[in-house]
Amino acid sequence: MINPSNLSKSRNTGRPFLCVDFGESFIKVVYLQNRQGAYTLLGHGLVEFGATQKNEQDVSRFLKQLLEHNSFKAKEVAFSVSDPEGVFIKTLDLAKIPAGEEPLYVVKEQLKKELAINLDEHAWDFQVIREYTQPQGGKRIKLICVFVKKSIINKYVQAVKACGLLPKRISTSAFNYGGTLAAIAGHLPVSAVLDIAGTHSYLAIYQDNKLTFVRDLEFSTEKLRAALVGMIATKNGRIEVNVQQAKELLIRHGIPADLQMDLEFGIKGEDLFLLIRPLLEKLTAELCKAIEDFKHTGAEAVGWFYLTGGGANLKNLDVYLAQQLKTRVSELPIPKSLIWSKIDAPEFSLEANQLGGVLGLSLITDGINLLPFEIKTPKSKLIALIKVLVLIWLLIFLASIILIRMQKPLADTITFSVPLASSQAVSSADNLEVSDNQPQGFKKNRSVSSQQEILSEAMPPEASYEIILTGIFWEEKNPLAIINGKVVGLGQPVADKKVVGIKRDRVILSDGQSTVEIKLKERLSW
Repeated sequence: MINPSNLSKSRNTGRPFLCVDFGESFIKVVYLQNRQGAYTLLGHGLVEFGATQKNEQDVSRFLKQLLEHNSFKAKEVAFSVSDPEGVFIKTLDLAKIPAGEEPLYVVKEQLKKELAINLDEHAWDFQVIREYTQPQGGKRIKLICVFVKKSIINKYVQAVKACGLLPKRISTSAFNYGGTLAAIAGHLPVSAVLDIAGTHSYLAIYQDNKLTFVRDLEFSTEKLRAALVGMIATKNGRIEVNVQQAKELLIRHGIPADLQMDLEFGIKGEDLFLLIRPLLEKLTAELCKAIEDFKHTGAEAVGWFYLTGGGANLKNLDVYLAQQLKTRVSELPIPKSLIWSKIDAPEFSLEANQLGGVLGLSLITDGINLLPFEIKTPKSKLIALIKVLVLIWLLIFLASIILIRMQKPLADTITFSVPLASSQAVSSADNLEVSDNQPQGFKKNRSVSSQQEILSEAMPPEASYEIILTGIFWEEKNPLAIINGKVVGLGQPVADKKVVGIKRDRVILSDGQSTVEIKLKERLSW
């Protein structure tokens, strides 16, 4: 069971907001209040989150205890997912998306060609890095995309909703640091953040506070500890170091500044450095390779390295990397706009490096958002959409009856079409009946039991299709169209084809071999 009793707290004033980062080993929590651009930190927490505690029941139980323990009446929450097993980031370089094209559709088609992952199993989003013109001509656009498994997103969404919290944003730590950098005055246009965690690390490079490059690294604090555990050969003889002693050595001394200094357990500074030196040299080599790869993108050189995560607490790591990389290296600072004088300063100072990502989440105002569409769309907007759909369906229904009466008098059989409605809009049309109270030209001494019977009577012996596009509900990520009175989205069937694109003024249909386009208020037959 996760215990929130070690969380720092202060008296709540006003209505603060909650930010949570779900990492591989920890839950990191901050809650703040924004007053005229100044963020007041009202509380924070860093709780170990074991592999057996990753289900939504344990997460929800922890969050409920956290809220009750701090008498915190939160309504909304932003959270990020930082578990490397569920997060994947990819950069794309595309021909510039033509005006009127749906960016999400174009990007998705490109991703299908380049990635081995199933996009339907992932929540994903992207942001534009830059647009540029090639020397030989032709405009291009560079994007960075993030993917998180839907199973992970849904788990945490259910956990926070079970606490009565409404999720407003879902991000990842690599994007969060852009918010921190934007709030730091004086840093250079191109900066890098090296996040060192317990089991993994990554380098993220930002240009004008936007994430542009990510590289996973093999370095971690667990590997540092493992390098010290066991029988060690020293000038004083063979010494056995256990896990707890290795942890203490790293916390107290990190990278020893004096190699001749006598440390604990009969170990000298030189002995400690020789044991962790191979890991430090590998880290340096990985960073140099990443920087070289970043230069090949045509970007400016990295001007500053910031260290964050639990590994940033390793003493003298900033000095060592500054010497090896020949650049400025420091711990990621706390933005001056963040006021944290009301909480336990010593405790916060110790945990600040590990809270860097979730603090950044509290500072970002735009960018990626992995929230599911049904949560991201306000309820009022959905209700308004349903009302519009109902009205349009009724108008189409009435218009179809009038057209049929004008074009062809009824004889011994009834042949007319009834547009299918969205299940969200109309459900009572399944019991449609032709009664004796209708106009003489429409009267018939029998009833029609369902829409399906009507359509089967109207269908000619040989399959033919008529498509009428009567409306488009444009939204960049989840556009909808009304075709033959039915609300459809991307991937849904229409006649013998599927919807593969919805633009502002037209819809693209395809059966995998041929593609057709139909514009608003245009009738298409085949």
